[in-house]
Amino acid sequence: MEICISASIWFRLTAVAVALYVVATFFLFIWGIRLRLRFILHNWKKLTHYNPILGVPEDSNSSPLLNNSNHNVPAQKISQVKILHVNDTKDSGVQVLRVYTYQSLVDATENFLSVRCMYSDGLGQVFIGQMVGTLEVVVIRRLKEYTHQSVKGFVDEALLLSQVTHPNLSKLIGYCAEQLNRLLVYEYVPGISLKDRLHGNFTCLDWNTRMKIVLGIARALEYLQNTMKPPILHCFIGLSDIWLDGECSPKLSGFGVIRMYPSRYDVNCPYDMNRAYAYGLTDYHLAGKLTLQCDIHGFGLFLLEMISGRKPVFSLEDGSRQQLSLWVEPYLDDKQNLDEMVDQRLQGKFDKEGLYVACELAEACLNQEPSRRPLISDIVKRIEGLVR
Repeated sequence: MEICISASIWFRLTAVAVALYVVATFFLFIWGIRLRLRFILHNWKKLTHYNPILGVPEDSNSSPLLNNSNHNVPAQKISQVKILHVNDTKDSGVQVLRVYTYQSLVDATENFLSVRCMYSDGLGQVFIGQMVGTLEVVVIRRLKEYTHQSVKGFVDEALLLSQVTHPNLSKLIGYCAEQLNRLLVYEYVPGISLKDRLHGNFTCLDWNTRMKIVLGIARALEYLQNTMKPPILHCFIGLSDIWLDGECSPKLSGFGVIRMYPSRYDVNCPYDMNRAYAYGLTDYHLAGKLTLQCDIHGFGLFLLEMISGRKPVFSLEDGSRQQLSLWVEPYLDDKQNLDEMVDQRLQGKFDKEGLYVACELAEACLNQEPSRRPLISDIVKRIEGLVR
C-alpha cells in the first residue's frame, strides 16, 4: 500500500515538473520571437532611415552624413527639444533657441564617441552629431565639468550668443543645461576646418584665398567687438575654430565660450596653458586679465600662420620646438628677407607689396603693449586692401 502511494506521489510530481517545463519553454519561445522582431524592426529603421516624426521611411541615400543634405523637421515636432523664443530688438523679430535634453545629445554623438570628436581645447570638446529621428547634423560643444556657473547664468550667456548673426560666425541654435552638464549646439556647415585645409594633405591655398579668409575672420572679430553689446571675446583664434565651406568662405566658432565660466576675466580661468603659451599671450599671464586686446594679439598670430604656413608651435630640423611668434622676429625686424618666411608651397606666387603690409600689420597686432595694438576696424580696412 505504501509503495502504491509513493508511486502515485512521484507520478504527480513528475507530471507537474513536465508541465512547468513545457510552460517555461513556451514563454521563452514567445520571448525569443519578440526580441527577434524588435531586432529586425530596429535594423529596418536604420537601413531605411525611418522617421518616427514624419511617419514615413526616407531614402537611405538622403543621410546628411553622406551628402550633407539637411532634413529640417520643425523643432516643435521634436519631443526631446523644447523651444525658447528670444526677442530680437534689432529687427523686431523672434529668434528660436532650442533646449536639448542631455540624452538626445548623447544619442546624437553615440555617447560622445571619440571618432565623432572634431577637436578639443582648454574648455572642452567639440563633436559632430546627428539627431535621432530628424537626422539633422549639428555641432556640439561639451564644456568641461568644472564650470560651476548656475543654470540661469549659463542660459543668460547662451541667449546672448544666440543673438550673434554674421556670415563669418557660427550660429548657436540651442543648448543643454541638465545637472552639471553644459553643452552648446551649433548649426553644421558642410566643409573642412582651416587647420586640416592648411596643414593637411590638400592642394596649397593660394595667396589671395588666404587673404580672403583672413578678411572674413577680421570682419567676424569686428562684429563681436563693435556690434555686439556687450562685446564678445574669443581669446584663442585657432585654425580648428575656423570652418571653410566649398568656396573657402570662413566661419569662426568658439567665440564667447569663456563667458560660460564665472572666472572668465581672471588669470585662473580654465584655459589650456599650452595653448596660451603657443599664442604668446604675455598680457594674459602678466596682467591676469582677458581683454579684447587678446583677440587682436591672436589675430596677429593667425595672420602669421596664414602667411608662413607654420603652426603656432612647430618643430625645427633639429627636433626642438619653436614658437612662431619668436621665429618670425628676425624677419619682421629686418624686413629685407620677408620672402623667406612665406609658405614655401606658394612657390613665390604672392603679392610682395601685400606681404609687406600683412607682416607690418601682424607685427603691430603682436605688440607687447596691448594699448598700442591697432583697432579691429583699422585692421579690417588694411586687410580689405590686400584682397584682389
